[in-house]
Amino acid sequence: RNLAANDRITVTTEDPTRFVSLEGRAERVEAGPRIEPVLGDYGGKYAEFAGGTAEEFAEFMRETAFYRVTPERAFGIIETPEDFAKRATRWRWT
Repeated sequence: RNLAANDRITVTTEDPTRFVSLEGRAERVEAGPRIEPVLGDYGGKYAEFAGGTAEEFAEFMRETAFYRVTPERAFGIIETPEDFAKRATRWRWT
């Protein structure tokens, strides 16, 4: 619902010391032939973690919303004392 009302999105990594933040706009993508290769790869990687088979996980994912993110800017930071001042990076797409 939130993305339907406002397509602006931020995607981040979990690690706060080696951090990447991507900002952009999200567009919903319907499941179909373009998504199937991704489901196979994703299912093969995460099915065991989710507690099922790759095919069960792929079926679950077919029922889930997919979004394509068009990036506008990204930030990368390594937040350790020796690297912080040397490794912060910003990217912009125009």
